[in-house]
Amino acid sequence: MKLNEEQNLYLKSMGKALRITGIFESIDDCNNHCSKCNDGVIAEFGKYIFTADIYDKGLPIINKIDQKRCNFEIFNDSGYYQMWCVRNANDKRFSSPFSFHFDKKEDAEEFKRLIELAK
Repeated sequence: MKLNEEQNLYLKSMGKALRITGIFESIDDCNNHCSKCNDGVIAEFGKYIFTADIYDKGLPIINKIDQKRCNFEIFNDSGYYQMWCVRNANDKRFSSPFSFHFDKKEDAEEFKRLIELAK
């Protein structure tokens, strides 16, 4: 099964988080998929074979929040269905892994409180 760009599943590999591009049950299906793109096998769990783009540099895995560079803010995100966003104020990327959306402002405030407590 080839995953599309909207399906984000990551696997830790060599200190990075690699986005899985495919999950296959047979090596033949996996090899067929890999022969058509830049994907390679990164893991095998039981009967499943996971592939990722061989040129993907991956996302860094952060074990602890850096207190100096990580101040979270809450705002109403008009570009994202008027949902409340909690994000790292120093990371304004559109697809930031440190951007979280909530329906209710109370939920966003509680999430921010928990993140601040974890620091």
